[in-house]
Amino acid sequence: MLVFHVVYFALDRLDEFIVGRLLGTEAIGGYCVAAYIGTMPANEVSQPFGRALFPSYVNDPPRLVESYLKTLGFVAVVCVSICLGMVAVSQDLIHVFLGERWLYIVPIFNYLAPFAGVAGICSSIGVVMMAVDRFKPFVILTISHLVILAIAVVGFSKVWGLEGVAFGRLLAVLLILPPTFFALRSAVPITFAQIGAVIWRPLVAGAIMYGTVRALHLDHIDIPAVTLARDVAVGVVTFSTAIPLLWIAQGRPDGAERVMTDYILAFLRRVKGKLND
Repeated sequence: MLVFHVVYFALDRLDEFIVGRLLGTEAIGGYCVAAYIGTMPANEVSQPFGRALFPSYVNDPPRLVESYLKTLGFVAVVCVSICLGMVAVSQDLIHVFLGERWLYIVPIFNYLAPFAGVAGICSSIGVVMMAVDRFKPFVILTISHLVILAIAVVGFSKVWGLEGVAFGRLLAVLLILPPTFFALRSAVPITFAQIGAVIWRPLVAGAIMYGTVRALHLDHIDIPAVTLARDVAVGVVTFSTAIPLLWIAQGRPDGAERVMTDYILAFLRRVKGKLND
């Protein structure tokens, strides 16, 4: 366990160390700001999910796969919508909340936000691996991720500077994702078809949302707060519409969308009951 925590800490901080070492102390300020803003929303969602559901994985092994697939569905919906949404409005987002002088971090931010979404999915797998006592393979995967990250970040930083570091971080997590799913498949009775059936809807809905927001962005309006608010509204409506439509088109399978639909219907029934009273 100690080895894992040491490796995980190095994995979390290696890119910042390399930025400070290779690109100087001035560069690390902008990088850390972009990393904090770009990764915080997804981290604040995916990590609590894992901690909250770990006991159910341990105490109810027969339903572990079913529980994990629902969790993966929730994590995918939230991470994809938030991360791609932030990338779609990154220019105005940084301008409004940090100011014009910070706009140089937008390209860095655009790599780190998707990284956080993929990392959130990886961390959800780690929780399952620990629940079924397959901790050693996950530690090996984490060490491998660290090695890939070091090579990618150092290599791309020499070509693209700060943007290369952020790209290297995204590339490393994308490369480690397939082996992580293979490790999950060897640990629990789950298939790639089941995983794909859960995550394709959020991915497609996210792509539709991103394309719609970018296509409808009002370039002629030079008030970032106004265009940001409008683009966020367009993104929320588009994603919230696309997800249920894709779910219905697939035949309303059991999953995160069904849980959310049942919750919303139950809430509306309670409101209707109170109004009738």
